[in-house]
Amino acid sequence: MSNKFLRIYILNEYNAIRRNFPKLSPLRAYTKAWNVKVIPIFLTVMSTILGFVPFMIGDKTPFWFPLAAGTIGGLVMSVIESRTRLYIDISYEDEC
Repeated sequence: MSNKFLRIYILNEYNAIRRNFPKLSPLRAYTKAWNVKVIPIFLTVMSTILGFVPFMIGDKTPFWFPLAAGTIGGLVMSVIESRTRLYIDISYEDEC
């Protein structure tokens, strides 16, 4: 899952929560949106990572090992960066 799509997925839920509960603070709405969407995101990420693990520990062929390493690293960093970036964006919106 691309970082851009991950953010859209969470922001879509965030916007729905803000529409349904307009008096809810932006930070609280973001936390609720993250909690609703975190399970499908992590299940997708974990299934992809676990699918590439055999290529990391098996024969280190010139094609599969770099593909697995890059995919696993990219997915992990994407989730970490998305969580941090969205939190910072929402916190900034709350201050304005």
